[in-house]
Amino acid sequence: MRKRLTAILGSILAVISLAVVVSGAGTGSVGPAAAATIPNPGNGGGPTQCADGTTSNSSGPGTCSGHGGEASGGSSSGPAAPLVPPDTIFGSLTIDGQNAPAGTLVKAMSMGEICDSQPYSGSIYTVSLNPSMGACWQPFGQIRFLVNGRFANQTIRPPTLVASQVEVDLTVGSGPTPSSASPSATSAPPAANVNTLTTSSSLKALALQQGDLPGYVLNSEDTTNSGGSLASYLGAWGDSNPSSTHLSVINILRVESSISMASGIVQGWLGTVQSDPGNSNVQMLPPQGIGDEEDEIYYQFQGSSGTVYDDYLIVFRRGTVTVIVDVADVLGTGTLARAVALARVIDGRVSGAVATTPTSPQPIAVPSGSGSGGCGSRGGLGIRGANGKCQ
Repeated sequence: MRKRLTAILGSILAVISLAVVVSGAGTGSVGPAAAATIPNPGNGGGPTQCADGTTSNSSGPGTCSGHGGEASGGSSSGPAAPLVPPDTIFGSLTIDGQNAPAGTLVKAMSMGEICDSQPYSGSIYTVSLNPSMGACWQPFGQIRFLVNGRFANQTIRPPTLVASQVEVDLTVGSGPTPSSASPSATSAPPAANVNTLTTSSSLKALALQQGDLPGYVLNSEDTTNSGGSLASYLGAWGDSNPSSTHLSVINILRVESSISMASGIVQGWLGTVQSDPGNSNVQMLPPQGIGDEEDEIYYQFQGSSGTVYDDYLIVFRRGTVTVIVDVADVLGTGTLARAVALARVIDGRVSGAVATTPTSPQPIAVPSGSGSGGCGSRGGLGIRGANGKCQ
């Protein structure tokens, strides 16, 4: 359990560092460290040297986007990426109820990586999702839009069909939304009022309790504020039966300084789990409608005794409160449903504490191409819903 907890804490620090970069918090340079590898698997055609000193795992068009492009003479030694047309996202841009001025920069982001960055014309913005950037084409990923350091209220899932054109009218802050809001995006709930959650004890009251985890014992707690959080609580539980197939349940609640910081922490977890050499079979799982923004991740790891474990990790935010639920069981015995049930317990308590209405936004991008109408190419769910949309 101690080794597992140490690994989780180390991952938290790594994710916070990435979130600071994404949100623009902190002082001094916010760029990636020199010679670092971008924490995203990409298309596997790399390595490719980027102009800012980082290394991309991708190759081909769009490689090193958001990192100054490819360094001179630093093209990948691997095979060229297949030339697949990018997806296009476009629409209007409203900031605090007013049309945004021409030249306002719109950044499309996924899992901490900038997919594209383009100026608003005064009437329309247009950004592309390039197939060579794996983070931007993850079928269960989430595309968010950063405008002048603030995230727009809308998010989308990457389209399931190639060369899709998706209209998403963006709104930032409060104010009226455009009358022709696109059905391809779902507005996020308003930012939660978390003024009452300012202490570790207030977060502990919302965390998992003994009644939520029968048969478990609370092994350790931590209330250290790290990475600029306003308050933090960690509770690590272990099964009291040494013969049980359950290993641990770790839950972490934090109050972040801003929505963008909280969002960066949610988006940063997949890359951090993937970068840990002790983890294997890392998978992004379908969203479960928890919180305002979420990621569900599955992976396997080997314990100190040699036993291999399933690990289901759910990270979500409700307003500026971020929550991590990590459930580990002996390989073949863990389930996503169990982790989701525990995450919903916490989300219900957080929702009540911050006086927000629990919602389950499940934005679906609607392709406008004129193809044969098939679904599921490029990793989609492969089904067409009752509303006729690919899911």
